[in-house]
This record gives sequence, C-alpha cells and structure tokens, in this order.
Amino acid sequence: MVQKDSRREAIRTLIREKQIRSYSQLAEELQAMGHRSADGTIARDMAEIGMSKVDGIYVLDTDIELRRALPGLVEGCEAAGNLVAVRTMRGVEQAVAFTIEAARLPEVMCAAMGIGSVLVACRSDADASMFATLVDTLTR
Repeated sequence: MVQKDSRREAIRTLIREKQIRSYSQLAEELQAMGHRSADGTIARDMAEIGMSKVDGIYVLDTDIELRRALPGLVEGCEAAGNLVAVRTMRGVEQAVAFTIEAARLPEVMCAAMGIGSVLVACRSDADASMFATLVDTLTR
C-alpha cells in the first residue's frame, strides 16, 4: 500500500509540475523517479486518480476548474507554514475562494477571502508548498 500511495503521489506531482503529453512520457518520468510499474498498474492509477487530457496535456480532474478560472484573476501567491496567501485582483476574491474550495483538493482544508487576497489553509506545510506551486504553475 505504501508503494502504491507513493507512486500515485509521484503521478500527481508530475502532472502538476510538468506538461505530460503522453502515457509513455509519464511512465518514463515515473521510472526516473524510481517507480517501476507495469503498464496496467500505471493505467489503473491514472484512472483512479482521475485525469483528463486538456489541450494535449494530462491534467488532474480536480485541477481542471482551477486551470480555467485562475489565470487572469490571481497575481501571485506565497506559502508560509501550512497557509498560502493568494493575491488576487480586487473584486474577484470570492470567485477565487469559491473555485479553490469547489476543486476539493485533498491538501486544502478551506479558503477564506480578504481584500485582494484569499488565505488558503492546507493540511501540512508540504501541502501548502505543493498548492502554491500549483497556483503559480496555473497562473503563469
């Protein structure tokens, strides 16, 4: 079970941090990280994690709405401990907070809006760092 969880976390990380365009590219990246698995195992992981291809790139199903909504609304973000401060354009804080919560990311506990910002509470410091990286990647 630990190996499966580790492999699935590696898949999530790869999908969020790199532009994975094919199954074979994903398998190669996993192998480079030390995860050697049969094709059927990786395919099963992909199905159970929930992934789709958007514009030729694999995206986690939970991230699709974020990918559509955040660009143009978010000016940047910064993690501090298990919190992430997401700087938004003024007037869109509620939409950004709602979108983050609606994505139901496993690392996010809640999002609260301020004026020109959204404060996101994550489950751990590592989760906050991962979420901040995701937001940065989606809004570049």
